[in-house]
Amino acid sequence: MICYLMVLLGQANPSSDAFGEWIDVALKHSPQIQAELQRQQAQREMVHLAAAWEDPKLKWTYMAESVETRVGPQEQRFGLEQKWVLPKKRAAEKAEARARVEAASATTQAVRAEVLAQVRRVYAQAFFLGQAIQLTQDHLQLLRDLETVIQQRYSVSKARYQDLIQVQLELDQLQVRIEDLQAQKPSLNADIEAALGQAHAWDYPLELPIVARDQMDHWLEMASAQLRETPMRLAAQSELEATQHQLESAQKTGLPDFMFGLEYV
Repeated sequence: MICYLMVLLGQANPSSDAFGEWIDVALKHSPQIQAELQRQQAQREMVHLAAAWEDPKLKWTYMAESVETRVGPQEQRFGLEQKWVLPKKRAAEKAEARARVEAASATTQAVRAEVLAQVRRVYAQAFFLGQAIQLTQDHLQLLRDLETVIQQRYSVSKARYQDLIQVQLELDQLQVRIEDLQAQKPSLNADIEAALGQAHAWDYPLELPIVARDQMDHWLEMASAQLRETPMRLAAQSELEATQHQLESAQKTGLPDFMFGLEYV
């Protein structure tokens, strides 16, 4: 578990660029992050709408029967109207929109942190799978060399038959172990593609630097601090604030709006 966290939390300056590349790909292509960014942009546009005046209305009326006036019969009427909302109502709507932008921003950061944590997790899994395959293959090669030596010694009656059988049994077990590890590749590749938001064929093993114990403790401490200051808590606070402003805005709906304009007959 400790070794898993060592790779999971990473290094401040890793010598391999693979992890940084995975992070860049995830930030650019993750559908979860992109969806939250679009939502955040939409909420920003709502702030502009809440602060802006409503579009003026241009009216044109054609009269079925002409109306007699002092200057003669009139058949058409032109008008321009503008709606004016009380500042109190407008302020509540703008405050609600700004609070929802803050909530969307905090949610985006939370999703970003979740995606990056997922990338760290699959990166660590890929590292350990690659290392397990490599170490097992090295062990297998050593046993094959040992088997050759034992066979040569057995041929001249300098080794026991039980020793040869034992090595061959261990060879069979290691071969099964390698096959089991190889069978995990497709599932792990699917997890990597889901984390990065991009399809790709990844090679094994991945060469990653070993994290020193003091660095591991440092990253564990940082991870604990990030958990205490989770963006989801900030998002919930901003959403609550937006709901309060929404209630305030609803309470002001009974206040009158004013229309002013010009008409030409």
